[in-house]
Amino acid sequence: MTNNLSSSFFSRMLGGGRQQDIKNLQNEKAELRAQLEREQNEKQELFTQMNVLIAEVAEMDTKLQVAEMSKNSYELRREEIESEIKLLQIEKKKCENETLKYKMDLDLKEEQIEKIKKMYEEEKKELEKDIQMKTAALQSLKLAKQEKKEDSDKVLKLTKEKGDLEVEVEQLQKEIERKNKNIQSNERKILDLEEDIQNKINEINKLEGLLQQKEDLIVESKKETNGIKEKIKTFEFDKKTSAEVIKNLEEKVETMKEELQKKLEDDNDNGKEKLELLSKIDKLEELVQIGNLEKREFENTLKNKEDEVKNLVDEKDSVIKKLNDKIVELKDLIKVNGEKIVLLEEEKKVTTKKLEEIEIKNDENKLLLKNKNEEILLLNEKIQNTKTEALQSNDRVNNFEEEIKQLNEKLSTLKKEYDNCKVELENEKINKVNLIENEKNEKEKLLKKVEDLEKEMIEKKKEWMEEREKLKKDIEEQLQKMIKIASENEMLKNEVKNDAKLEQVKKDWEEKEKALQKSLEKLENEKLSQKKDLEKQIASLKDELTNVNKIKDEEILNLREENDANFDLVQKLSSKNELLTLELNSEDKVKAIKEQYSQKEVSLIETHNNELQKYKDIAEKHETLNQGNQNLINTLKEEINKLKSENEKNFNLLEKISSENEKLKIDLKNEDKINSVKDEFEKRQNELLTSHNEEVEKLKKIIDNQKETIKTLNIDDKIKKIQDENEEFKVRLQNEFEKKQDDLLNSHNEEVEKFKKVIEKQELDIKILRTDAENVDGIMRKLSIENDELKKTVKSLKNSDNLEDDYTRKESILNNNHSLEIDKHLSIIKEKDFEIEKLKGELSEKENYDKVLQELHELKDSLIKSKLQLKNLEEENVKLREQSVSDDEIAELETELSEVRTELEEREKEIVKLKETVSKKDTEWKELFEKEAHRYRELSKDKRDLELEMSKLRDENHTLKNEYQSNHIINNSSTNNVVLSEKQNSAGQNLSQYKRTMSSMTTMSVKSLHAFQYDGDDVNVYKDYIQKYVLFLSLYLFNKKYISKG
Repeated sequence: MTNNLSSSFFSRMLGGGRQQDIKNLQNEKAELRAQLEREQNEKQELFTQMNVLIAEVAEMDTKLQVAEMSKNSYELRREEIESEIKLLQIEKKKCENETLKYKMDLDLKEEQIEKIKKMYEEEKKELEKDIQMKTAALQSLKLAKQEKKEDSDKVLKLTKEKGDLEVEVEQLQKEIERKNKNIQSNERKILDLEEDIQNKINEINKLEGLLQQKEDLIVESKKETNGIKEKIKTFEFDKKTSAEVIKNLEEKVETMKEELQKKLEDDNDNGKEKLELLSKIDKLEELVQIGNLEKREFENTLKNKEDEVKNLVDEKDSVIKKLNDKIVELKDLIKVNGEKIVLLEEEKKVTTKKLEEIEIKNDENKLLLKNKNEEILLLNEKIQNTKTEALQSNDRVNNFEEEIKQLNEKLSTLKKEYDNCKVELENEKINKVNLIENEKNEKEKLLKKVEDLEKEMIEKKKEWMEEREKLKKDIEEQLQKMIKIASENEMLKNEVKNDAKLEQVKKDWEEKEKALQKSLEKLENEKLSQKKDLEKQIASLKDELTNVNKIKDEEILNLREENDANFDLVQKLSSKNELLTLELNSEDKVKAIKEQYSQKEVSLIETHNNELQKYKDIAEKHETLNQGNQNLINTLKEEINKLKSENEKNFNLLEKISSENEKLKIDLKNEDKINSVKDEFEKRQNELLTSHNEEVEKLKKIIDNQKETIKTLNIDDKIKKIQDENEEFKVRLQNEFEKKQDDLLNSHNEEVEKFKKVIEKQELDIKILRTDAENVDGIMRKLSIENDELKKTVKSLKNSDNLEDDYTRKESILNNNHSLEIDKHLSIIKEKDFEIEKLKGELSEKENYDKVLQELHELKDSLIKSKLQLKNLEEENVKLREQSVSDDEIAELETELSEVRTELEEREKEIVKLKETVSKKDTEWKELFEKEAHRYRELSKDKRDLELEMSKLRDENHTLKNEYQSNHIINNSSTNNVVLSEKQNSAGQNLSQYKRTMSSMTTMSVKSLHAFQYDGDDVNVYKDYIQKYVLFLSLYLFNKKYISKG
């Protein structure tokens, strides 16, 4: 409507002439509207594209976030699974360790079962042995029944054995019942364990089903994770592409916005459209904000869902862990229970076997009891007949009891003697320990003193080094000053023309030289006093060391005397043992003594050779040192000659200068020249005098310091050397004393332990003798019964009296020879001890030789010090030459050098004397070695003679035995032999107990050999010989008793 009105209005206003213009404007207007519509359509398309892009971006963001969340959850899940795997591995290791422990327990149980088996087998063997012994006893009783020699003691023994067997049967029945109960309880346990195992197996099957379900879930979750990974990859690719699209779109939007702004600026007329566009833009922004809010809500929902998923996964994992733990525990229980079942079944089998064996034994024991009861009834009838004979034997038993009492009294006296010996040995040990502790304390004190001296020496060294450095610096400064003075003196030589001033200078120099001489004399006096003090200290130290050595030597001698006394006690105790005299007849003892002496000879020769080599090495070292010292002395002499030549040159120069001065006097006759020269000369002279006086004072100080340092050096070096040598000597003494002390302690402790062992063994032997004495009562009763029967057979043995007399005579001869041989051996041992003491004295002489060598060392050290003094003096000469020293000072230095030379010559003379003493000592040592070799040869000859005598005695002993046996066989008739053989067979059982006692005595004798430190070959060699001899003595005593009673 507005358009029509406007057209009509324009037509009216303009008229018809301008209709064409109006049409043109309308056409333009239509075109503009079309453009606006196009632009609006384009804007709408752009807005739609913008919305689509915003939606796509939102979707992409959500997808990316979801992908990232899933990725994070997958990584967390992977980490959790890895941690679970680690935990499972740890649990696996624990399970393996537990299995190892269970295996170890099983092994221990198996060992215990084997031990129990061995115990049962040993019990079985012991029971079998008892049964055999009892059957043998029954057989012996039957034999006694046949020969009518039953005894009441045997009946009593059989009754006791019967009671013991009944007790054993009851015990075995109780054990059988107890083991049956144990078997039943074990069977019940096995059934309970089987039920538990079945229940656990069912639970395990259930858990395995659950595990399979969980494993299926895990497989599905793995598949899902793989799909999520693939989706993440696609999303990442889409993200990249969408990012590129977004960038393109954003560029387009910016271009469109720019075009819109241009068009809006161009289209000022189109205000309404502009407002519409702005409103649409606001709406789009609101929609974008709404989309963002929806995006946030979606993210929150995703997070909640992921948390729920995580919680579910954690719950599932915890359930899986619990199930796995239960499965592992149940498997372990199944293994343990299975092993227990196997062990219980094995125990069951073992116990059933043992029960069967015990039942068999029980039946056998019952049969034995029946037989024994029958035999006891028969024996009771015969007991009444033997009672009368028992009364007669009681008297004899009383006599034997009295003898046993006497033996017990002797044993008690021996015990008391052993106790006293023990107490004395312990007291001696305590005293020796106290002495050793006191010596250690003295050693520690001496070591502390030595350490203090070392510290003082170190401090003096430090002070000396500091002073030396200061002196070096001062000397360098003075050298520079002296060079300056020398240059100035040369300048002044041309100017000096006055004699009076020169005479004054000379007088001043002479006064100063006198003062220096006085100071030098004082220093020399101080030096002599310090030397005397040092010599006194050294002498006191030497006296202390000698006293200490004497005290220690006395203590060592006391210890040796105590050891000798202990050895004498041991010999006295060993002499009490009569069986030891039988063993000295063998060749093995002589061989052992030979080997011992040969070993000792070899060890002594080796030690002697080693010591000689040490001394030779020391002598070679001293010779090398002497050669070096001589070379140094020669070099010092050459340097002294050089110094003399230089001093002569300096003296010639002084004479030349004096002649020049006289020439200058003749030239200086004019007074004007003299006055001018005087003034200048006085000025110069005053300056030179002041400078010269200062330098002279400095030189005095330097010379004093140098002399003091020389003195301190000499004294300190001497003190150091002396202290070092004293320390070395102390260390040697300490080491030697400690070694000797340790050896003495070890030997003493070993002897004490051996004495204790001897005492313990002898106490055991006393107990054995007591038990044997108690057993002798029953034996003697039996012997009394058999003695009555043997009286008849003794009459036929009267011829054996002569044989006994011969035997006793030969036995006394052998014993005398034996005692003589023992005395010879003891005398030889004493001679060896005397020789050892001589060798020890020779060792002490060696120690004195060591002291002489130490004095040589001291002299050599003093020579080295004197050489150092010479070097220092020569250095001082050089410095004084450079400093233009006067003739008087040079003369003083030459006097000092001459004194040092005289000292060196005296020292060299002393060294020559000491070398002569050393050579004398070497010759003496060689003579001693030759004497010792001669002694060893003589001893070896003596040993051979002793061996020959021992072999002769052994042959005589064998011949005597053979003669006795032959005489015994010849004198006895055939009938008597038959009777004796019967009686010996009948008395064999009784003699077996005698044999047992005598075998115990043989073991006792062998033990005593060990106890009294027998150093022969193997002691077991003598056992057979002793046993044979003991059997021979038992037969002899047995026959002698019956002959005496007959």
